[in-house]
Amino acid sequence: MTAEKTGRSGTREGVSSEERELKISLSEEVFESLQERISQLGLSSTTAHLTDVYYDDSNFLLTNLNRGMRVRSASASPTVLEFKSLFYIPDLRPENPWLVEEVQFEMPIQDDDVDAVSRILKRLGRPMASDLKNISAELLLKAAGFYPRITVDKDRVEYQHPEYLWVFDKVEGLGNFVEVEAGPEIDPQRVLDSFLNKSDYVIVREGYNDMIARNEPGVVPSSIRQGKFFQDSGWNLLPGEYQIIHALLQI
Repeated sequence: MTAEKTGRSGTREGVSSEERELKISLSEEVFESLQERISQLGLSSTTAHLTDVYYDDSNFLLTNLNRGMRVRSASASPTVLEFKSLFYIPDLRPENPWLVEEVQFEMPIQDDDVDAVSRILKRLGRPMASDLKNISAELLLKAAGFYPRITVDKDRVEYQHPEYLWVFDKVEGLGNFVEVEAGPEIDPQRVLDSFLNKSDYVIVREGYNDMIARNEPGVVPSSIRQGKFFQDSGWNLLPGEYQIIHALLQI
């Protein structure tokens, strides 16, 4: 699930996350060299080991709808349940039609998050546990018919520049990746061009979970899913989600 993003807006339950983002794949040698250069700039940094477990049903319903339901565990951080959806809405925002919905809940579910979680599961046509409070993420999702399908393990280092963010990921089984996330005034491609030659990397337009899921039976390749948006922009909209999009865009 990838898209160009710029700014942040949204409701209590969801956020439209629109940073301008570019992800690249690099060799070990180029990755280490670039990280050494960035580390010498004196930027504030954070380091973490992240484990993302993506839940889905037996037919990969969420993945094939360009959705993601994951449980993220991070060193020195609480476990969180995250839900993401990718929409393409040229009729509402022709200048930048991509919209990423992001919703995050700290586990166990807090009292004021119960309704939001319930609405997400209802959108997906899934049953809900009788009592969501104090329930583990695993039990909550299994009750809704979702099970662990994809696991992404990565060592991440982030460097915060005042105008953009460097993200260095070593992903188990996939390799080395770097993301540049910037605000609306900064072109991440220009940031990369000031440090690397284009021959040094390959631009990546898939999420790590999509890369791992490529060989799973029943998974529609992400390139085909992305192409569907240009044939029918609303192909993955579920009942009631147009109202959610309006709320995210504060229309």
